[in-house]
Amino acid sequence: MSRFLTLSAFALTIGSWCSSTHAAFVDLGVGAIYDSTRNITWTQDVRYDEVDLLSTPRMASLYGTTIVNSDGTTHIITDADVYQSPGSAFRVGGTWWGATAWATTLAFSGVTGWRLPTESELVGVVSDPSYRYLFGRIASGSLPYQMWTGTEVGVSSVTQVETIPSGGNVYYSLRPVPKQQDVSGSFIQVAWAVHPGNILAAPVPEPGTSVLIGCGLICVLSLNRRSRWNQRYKTT
Repeated sequence: MSRFLTLSAFALTIGSWCSSTHAAFVDLGVGAIYDSTRNITWTQDVRYDEVDLLSTPRMASLYGTTIVNSDGTTHIITDADVYQSPGSAFRVGGTWWGATAWATTLAFSGVTGWRLPTESELVGVVSDPSYRYLFGRIASGSLPYQMWTGTEVGVSSVTQVETIPSGGNVYYSLRPVPKQQDVSGSFIQVAWAVHPGNILAAPVPEPGTSVLIGCGLICVLSLNRRSRWNQRYKTT
């Protein structure tokens, strides 16, 4: 009996360790990963922006989009904001405005409502050991990724995260960069989209809707109970 309990405890410990190691990310099977720790969904392809913007109609649809800066000023999207190809290297999201416009107008797997990640969300996912195994087209080779975030430091700068895989680990550094970033061949700019919650989960009713449903059920039950009472005690 004691041996059984010992083995059971050991199995529970191992199971708990495994689940805690991999429980944060769930492959939704539609090219997206649910991050239960931060309650957001990521596109599994880190560089899906490149795939999406290779579609000329999709890219052209961003032109004219208005982005509001933190000080209330606006920026109108042009082709220079969303598609740049210096030399032989393909670049997407040449500016923060372009990256923002792309993410907020994305319809992925039939779902809208995407955005750029916050600084803490991005740092959290790229520093997780599972990042290298669950997500596709992460930074590799000699060119690091510079990933736009929705965390706006100032009117003319935002916070970007640079990820560099080396020796099986992912290193990152934070630094503010201009919204109009240099597009030399020294890095690959990436706009990685996230969506609040699990995109495959059933929508949760609004509080007002829940109240109305509850009131309706109470009324129905009350009328049903009254009807049964009348049938039982009615007089002829």
